[in-house]
Amino acid sequence: MPTLNGGGLSSSGLHKDNSGSGGRLAVVFVVLSLVMFTMSARETNGGFFTTVKAVYSTVTTPVRYVGVVVTAPFQGLGNVFANLTASQKSLSELKAENEKLKARNAELEEAEKTSERLEDLLSLQSTYKLKSKAARIISGSTDSWSDTVTIDKGSSSGLAVGMPVTDSRGAIGQIVSCGATSSTVRLVTDENSSVSAMVQSSRAQGILAGSADGTLHLKLISTDSTVKVGDTVVTSGLGGV
Repeated sequence: MPTLNGGGLSSSGLHKDNSGSGGRLAVVFVVLSLVMFTMSARETNGGFFTTVKAVYSTVTTPVRYVGVVVTAPFQGLGNVFANLTASQKSLSELKAENEKLKARNAELEEAEKTSERLEDLLSLQSTYKLKSKAARIISGSTDSWSDTVTIDKGSSSGLAVGMPVTDSRGAIGQIVSCGATSSTVRLVTDENSSVSAMVQSSRAQGILAGSADGTLHLKLISTDSTVKVGDTVVTSGLGGV
């Protein structure tokens, strides 16, 4: 009960009384809600409580919609905050997984290109009925005055000095030294290389020589031979290889 305190009501007494009234009001609303829910559930073909429930739903729909609109940005901010505060461990795991996927993709691309090169080599072998041995380049020349490569096959695989070496497009060089398990190939672009060759269209004969800048020169062609820009030059086999 409120008490007088120097000519006025005690504020503590009012606060206590208002708190009690608010609690009782909340209980009343809860009870009414339960009663309305129970009675409307029992009504089969509509009735007073069902109508009241429908009116209540219609009246409160705009309020609920406003609540959704107001809270949506805060939900989005919550998601952004959750992403920004992801643990360093999770970020490191995602980065590692991304690196693995990139490496795997590079491996698949290289496998595809290798398959294409092998198909071209088989086609070349079939076209010219070549007896050949597949090999891989394992290193290049280590000095600036020669243009050579080392392959992973040697005398134990039947290779020997003087044998020609081709890729899927044609001749690329000749074996100049041969070990048991590896061989050195002098490329046609080496300035010490010389290969018997001819112009495919006119059959003009010559010697294909390399140079220091890596370009090829067809030399020793007879003056009466027909040669023009765009002609294809092929090996002639006149050198015995």
